[in-house]
Amino acid sequence: MAVEEGFDFLRDSWSEMVPPENLETDELRSPIFQEIERAVYGNQKLESLFRELKEKILNYSLSADRLSMAKTERDSGRANNEDVKAADNLRKSAHNALIDQVNILSRAFLREGLPNKWRNKVGDTREEIGTWAFGVAEYLLAKAKEESVQ
Repeated sequence: MAVEEGFDFLRDSWSEMVPPENLETDELRSPIFQEIERAVYGNQKLESLFRELKEKILNYSLSADRLSMAKTERDSGRANNEDVKAADNLRKSAHNALIDQVNILSRAFLREGLPNKWRNKVGDTREEIGTWAFGVAEYLLAKAKEESVQ
């Protein structure tokens, strides 16, 4: 995934909140995500769908951050309502794709004869799924930072 120049995915807002040495603290672990990750291990179909889920989570988080930036730019006069509306439409599209991928992976678990209790834990509403995805994105960022330090 290409990153825009000068735009480091949520790093600025999370840099103080997520020190790599604290990755294993309860507030920074993502137990549902880790449960899914363990369950897909060794199953090529599920691993592929899981990679797509990670991509959708990061795309959604990035789109939400872009919307926030568009609102800030509008408020400072550097953007207009149409810019915010366009950013919101991209966020909604990314959110829909995320929800679809969660459901696709859940159905694939059932087809493979695996329990998918994790699906109920993620939640059913757009808000619940979005909140879960933001937590996973934060976890993935902390994990990437920890791996880059090692």
